[in-house]
Amino acid sequence: MSSAPGTTIAKMAQLHAQMAEAKCQLKAEQKRAEEEAKQAVEAQRVKEEKQWVEREEEKAEKEGEKTKANMCLDCTPESEVFASCLDVGGRREIAGDWTIELPANMLMPENTIDSLVNATYPGIANGDQVDHYFLHRTILSAQNDAVSDLNSAILTKFPGKELVVLSIDKVYLALLKCTSNLKLDVRLCSSAILIP
Repeated sequence: MSSAPGTTIAKMAQLHAQMAEAKCQLKAEQKRAEEEAKQAVEAQRVKEEKQWVEREEEKAEKEGEKTKANMCLDCTPESEVFASCLDVGGRREIAGDWTIELPANMLMPENTIDSLVNATYPGIANGDQVDHYFLHRTILSAQNDAVSDLNSAILTKFPGKELVVLSIDKVYLALLKCTSNLKLDVRLCSSAILIP
């Protein structure tokens, strides 16, 4: 009878060891399944990303074809020359000496700011243009100094008297002197100097 309890304890220990081993195997399988699931999700994400990139490239290619088709709607000789200038900007069809010949109708008669302003904003001195008149006309410049000169030249052509409106862009601190006893407990009384 004394061997029965020892055998029972040994069997229980053996069962406990088997359960611990099964638990370890289960954890390992769960971890492996989680890793496989993560890899599957990552693979799906990569696949979807590649498909998205391919769709975007196809869309961009179609848009490029539409742009090329729409670039020359009126198909006049002038617009074809202008389209070839755009090709030059795309680094295609560049002459060997890197010069671009512009058609005569694109050239200014004089190389002055006034002639440029008069060609871009005809009739500006009349002063009867609506707001969208200026939305559809632009002079581009790569230098701020040139922009300032152009703005000055354009503003002088407007009819009427110039009006300068001043604004404040700095605040200067001024010391104030308290003239009455406001709060004696914090020493805010007459003759105290206040900083606003």
